[in-house]
Amino acid sequence: MPTGLFGVRARTTISRGGTQAASADRARKKLGVPTKEAKGADLASATTTDIGAATEGFVDITGTVTTTSLGTAPAGTRRTLQYDGVLILTHNATSLILPGGANITTAAGDIVDYISLGSGNWVCTGYMSAAGSPFWTYGAQVATTSETSVVLTTAIGAGATEVEVIFRGVGTDGNNEPPIVELGHTTSTYIATGYVTINASIGGSTAAEENDTDGFYTQHAAGWNASDVFNGVIRLTRWDIAEHIWMAICHGHETTDNVAMYGYGEVDVTSALSSIRLHTPTQAAAFNAGEARIRWR
Repeated sequence: MPTGLFGVRARTTISRGGTQAASADRARKKLGVPTKEAKGADLASATTTDIGAATEGFVDITGTVTTTSLGTAPAGTRRTLQYDGVLILTHNATSLILPGGANITTAAGDIVDYISLGSGNWVCTGYMSAAGSPFWTYGAQVATTSETSVVLTTAIGAGATEVEVIFRGVGTDGNNEPPIVELGHTTSTYIATGYVTINASIGGSTAAEENDTDGFYTQHAAGWNASDVFNGVIRLTRWDIAEHIWMAICHGHETTDNVAMYGYGEVDVTSALSSIRLHTPTQAAAFNAGEARIRWR
């Protein structure tokens, strides 16, 4: 403790404390504590959106620039951000840790909480979607108009527990060649067998069902014609966070014959799911119509 005149110990003001800062505001800044319990000035999005430099705990982020880092602040610093537009937050396992281990596309009004781990590293501790539901990460729309195999993504985050494969008017040029979904755990390793599935149709001239082991089918193969197109969703749910078994439910509509499709199944991917592709049972027929995409969380 500092001493005053005649060696008598002097009082140390609260503003200096143990930080040796000259003011309370400066002390708080050293400790990573907001200087005011109030909204700060808007901060423009940037590759490095420096929220560590903000002196208030709540900040609006404007603009649409993809963000890969959040600047530097002492470990334990907390910030709450409101995003005013659509931009991409880029996941990094060290410097910008996001839920699900995947990139996030924001929406106007999303509220996000971050805490600094020090050395320029941040972790997202809370994400409130403006839509009022847990957020989804969307993959790009992919045309299904020529290839025999269509890769929808290779970037599903290791922490994902739900995935949806969405079809819009997807067709192939072969009889008995419906689109099927195949899961993979690297960009080049897909699970080609071991699926336990049943799929069936309701409507049209007859109802039918079949079991398959080489993927999740949008329709039983015997009922598919080269003129058919499929609209629908295959929803994948992870059985347990400690395992890599995925359960599937398919709901859809084959529009040419006005047939409702449904199916169920499961498969063990053996390690973290990262990739999804489409092909047909023989992998010889080509896609010739529509588009597909995936989303995950």
